[in-house]
Amino acid sequence: MPKTISNLAARATIVVVGMLLMFASVQAQPNPDEITLDQLRQLQAQAASNEALSEEVRAQLAKVYDGAIVDISARNEWRTRKKTFETAAASAPDLLTTVRSQIDSLPAELPTTLGESPTLEEAQAAFDAATAEQLAASTLLSDLKAEQAKRDTARKELPDKIAQARQRSTSPIENESLAVAEDDPPELKNAIELGTASRRANQAAELASYEAELNSYIQRSDLILLRIELADRSLRLANDLVTRLRKVLEDARSRDADKQAAKAEADRRKAAQMHPVVAAVAEANAELAKRRTGEDGLPALIAQASTDLAQAEQLLKEVTNDFEGVEERIKKVGMTDAVGLLLRRKRGTLPQVSQYEDRISEREETLSTIQLEFLDVDDRLRAVQDLDAAVAVRMNEVPADFPDRASIEASLRAQLESQRTYLEALRGDYDRYTTVLVNLDSTERQLVDRVIEYRDYIDQRVLWIRSTGYIRPTDLEPAGRALAWLLSPREWSALAGDVSTDIADSPFSAVASLLILLVVLGLQPLARVRIRKTSEVVAKNKSAPFLLTLRCFAWTLVASTPFPTVLWMLSWRISQAHSVDAFGDALVAGLLLSAVPALALSFARHATRSDALAQSHFDWPDRIRVPIRRHLTWFMPIVVSSAFVFGMVSTSMDESRANTLGRIVLLGGVVSAIAFTHLMLRPNGPLFAPPDDEEAEGKKPSLAVRAKVPIYLLALLVPLVIGALSVVGYTYTSGQLIVRYAETGMLLVGIVLFNELSRRWFDLSEQRIARTVRKRKLRRKADKSAATEEVDDLDLKVVREQTRSLRHSVAFALFGVGVLFVWLDVLPALGFLDEIELWRHTVDQTDAEGNVVASVVPVTLGRVLLAVAFAALTVVITRTVPGFLETTILQRLKLSPGIRYAFKSISRYVFAAVGAVIVFNMIGIGWSQVQWLIAGFSVGLGFGLQEIFANFVSGLILLIERPIRVGDTVTVNGITGRVTRINMRATTVEDWDSKELVVPNKAFITTEIVNWSLSSENLRLVLKVGVAYGSDVKLVEETLLRVAREQPKVLSKPAPNVMFQSFGDSTLDFELRCFVSGIENFRFVRHEVNKAIDEAFHHKHIEIAFPQRVLHVRNFEQPLRVSREAVDKPAINEKRETQTDTEGKSDEGDASAAADSA
Repeated sequence: MPKTISNLAARATIVVVGMLLMFASVQAQPNPDEITLDQLRQLQAQAASNEALSEEVRAQLAKVYDGAIVDISARNEWRTRKKTFETAAASAPDLLTTVRSQIDSLPAELPTTLGESPTLEEAQAAFDAATAEQLAASTLLSDLKAEQAKRDTARKELPDKIAQARQRSTSPIENESLAVAEDDPPELKNAIELGTASRRANQAAELASYEAELNSYIQRSDLILLRIELADRSLRLANDLVTRLRKVLEDARSRDADKQAAKAEADRRKAAQMHPVVAAVAEANAELAKRRTGEDGLPALIAQASTDLAQAEQLLKEVTNDFEGVEERIKKVGMTDAVGLLLRRKRGTLPQVSQYEDRISEREETLSTIQLEFLDVDDRLRAVQDLDAAVAVRMNEVPADFPDRASIEASLRAQLESQRTYLEALRGDYDRYTTVLVNLDSTERQLVDRVIEYRDYIDQRVLWIRSTGYIRPTDLEPAGRALAWLLSPREWSALAGDVSTDIADSPFSAVASLLILLVVLGLQPLARVRIRKTSEVVAKNKSAPFLLTLRCFAWTLVASTPFPTVLWMLSWRISQAHSVDAFGDALVAGLLLSAVPALALSFARHATRSDALAQSHFDWPDRIRVPIRRHLTWFMPIVVSSAFVFGMVSTSMDESRANTLGRIVLLGGVVSAIAFTHLMLRPNGPLFAPPDDEEAEGKKPSLAVRAKVPIYLLALLVPLVIGALSVVGYTYTSGQLIVRYAETGMLLVGIVLFNELSRRWFDLSEQRIARTVRKRKLRRKADKSAATEEVDDLDLKVVREQTRSLRHSVAFALFGVGVLFVWLDVLPALGFLDEIELWRHTVDQTDAEGNVVASVVPVTLGRVLLAVAFAALTVVITRTVPGFLETTILQRLKLSPGIRYAFKSISRYVFAAVGAVIVFNMIGIGWSQVQWLIAGFSVGLGFGLQEIFANFVSGLILLIERPIRVGDTVTVNGITGRVTRINMRATTVEDWDSKELVVPNKAFITTEIVNWSLSSENLRLVLKVGVAYGSDVKLVEETLLRVAREQPKVLSKPAPNVMFQSFGDSTLDFELRCFVSGIENFRFVRHEVNKAIDEAFHHKHIEIAFPQRVLHVRNFEQPLRVSREAVDKPAINEKRETQTDTEGKSDEGDASAAADSA
């Protein structure tokens, strides 16, 4: 029994302890909705100090509690946001009532506390206070609009956030630290349970916060609109108050300036009777005060600048708001026909950028002048800050014994005090004026940038939006109404009345216009005479100066100006009339649009007359010139009249006129352009027929002739596409394209004129070069002293080909640049090329604080195409620049052919390197991106292509150090010849058999070579002559010298000489030593001298001895013993005798060998 009782007691104790442990466990896990961060940190600290747990478990506990702390912190933040939104939603009705009452209580205008004539200080203080209120109201309105935009964005995003938060709250928690294992201790399991509950509490708080935020935005949607309305009305009132106070301030400043000027003038008159010192100061005061009066006074300038600043700020605000509204509308509804009509109208109302750019440019000079004047006033003000010192300086000019000196000093002090006041006022005005101008400059620059951005945005989208429907017969009726408007007597009479009134108001400008027109008309007979005379001179003498061609060009331009001048003068006079209506503006647009093609086509007609620019100066054959002039006779009136009508109806306020009559006129112009293009560019037409000399000589036709079919089809395709676009309803698009098409045609005419003018100039340059080369050759032949001059290997055919290629390349480049400028307004429509991103690269840039930051820059398809075009241009330049440099620069300088060749070669390398760098930078491959690749690549190439690199570097050394030059005669590897080319890898040497030897450049640097013409082409010729014993030695010497001197190719300096060398076995040995110029003459001079010696010796009876040998024959009874010593001794003696006189043999042998090879 006791045992049973004890067992029961033990079991009860175990149960109680278990219940206590369970209770303790429950107490250790607070409710996650109520737990605080302090409690979590306390539990975390207890777990960390529990030594009964292992290190691994305690680490896991710390990680779990860290996560729980993060979740509870986020829960608290979500709850705070929820409470804020709930409070805002609850207070919305009361705030709505308050804001409405504030709106209703706003006055019509804000009152001022100023009197009728406030002082300058009072007006300035009131204006500054109003400006501060205006800034605060503007800032508040901007903040409210930003808050509204933020709420609109949030209201779009909150439903998705709520759905995602609700999904997270019901989904399993994916976190390894919150996963429970079966063998985890109870402390870890309890902590994981607490962490899981904390995560759920955080998710629930996030969901509740999102729901409260969305509900708050819905409840306060009307409130934010009313607050914006209140802020907008308050800003308008503040703007009105600032405008009124600005006028008050200007009036106060003007009154103050007038008051100071009146006082200064009175003081000046009063001081005129005083001492000159006082009178001078008073005179200066009057001048200072006068700066602040009148229309050119500083107060008036400040007022005008302030008005301009207010207008610019308002315009910038309107353009910005309009731009943002258009962007928002396009985002919502997309690009529809209605949006296209809106964009076209918006573009027509944009401010003229050129007007503001001119003002910005003029303002720079104004700011510089104001700054100088400000510094002058500031210096003068500092000079009178210390009145005692200023008075003392000026009183030094008054004699010490001058009567009433004290009165003069008092008057001078008073005048200087007034001067200080005037200078302070001036400095303040200059400072304010500078501030206003700087703000105005900044605002107008922002306006220009914004307008350009807006315009490009419209151009990128509006071009491909249809303006109207397909052309149909029903368009004839509105076209008739447009034609009636165009010919309306009422409109024309009203315009005539406006112009007459303007002429009466401004007779001088009208008289000036009439005089200009009369001068242009009066020059026509003189122009025709000058054109005929210059053409006759050039036709007779193709080497006539280029100035004659320029004069003929100028007089042809004068002859082409009468009709365009009439159009321009009329448009200018009409535009100057102040009361011109929309009809007058349309007429001005039509006149201006038709004047440019009138000038271009008129110039083409006059240039293609007989005995004029094209025939006499450009050598155009009649088969080209005559058809052009004949077809221009009917083409010019159609184009000019079409441009006039289209310009008028396109500029009028009624768009239906452009869609009906304008479209019909445009189609007429397109048809005439197609007809003219067919007549001129058809494959068997006049422009593509090959020249007679090419047909006769079988020359290869030009590229234009070979591509005549594609050119013809492309020229027809463009107007056909423009006409098709107009037919299907793209009237605005076709109008823009036809104008650019016409401008491109006029650009093409200008390029043709440039090409012909440059061709004539290059032809004259080539003729001058040919004459120079001929003179050099003649001078070299006539003057032996010029033998050291380098050989000019200039190939005129190569130069002519290079200059021709250069002319064509420059013409194509100019045409490309011109097309770019002509189509610049349409290019934004091709902006999709810059939207096609191919890859990206990182570029290091410097920010405003001077820190280097890495930015990612995309490489688009547009940049790649531009890089390809620039690469092609680089190739053309590197191929054609030698001929251009030769004809334009190098031939005009006194440089040797070698230097010219080196300059051309190095310039080619430089252009190629610069072009490669630019092209690679365009596509994002800079040095910083590829230097590691270049390093590894260069190591590999260094081993694999070391010979090529060595030859390249050797070629650069040859061009810079010039141990050999083009034209030099060299001996390398046993071959003697003339250097013809020094290329990047090898040098070409042409031997005397006209065979070309290609020698690697490395051979000229690392091996020994002989340059026969490096510093001098003079070579010594040594001729050995043996005469018989008994000859007159003196006669022999005189004869040899006479023979050498009589040879024309033997140089007189150094003079020839004769040496009696030795007594030979059977001859007296002489040597004739003389010098010749050039190794190519060496062998022939030796031949001529030898013949002359033989002839002279025969005449003088000097015998040239034959070799003699005496043979003694003896009989021996016994065999002759021959020892080796006896055999070797004669050989040794013979060798010694051979070495007795070797003077000159080395030179003679080398030169003889080289000459023999020649």
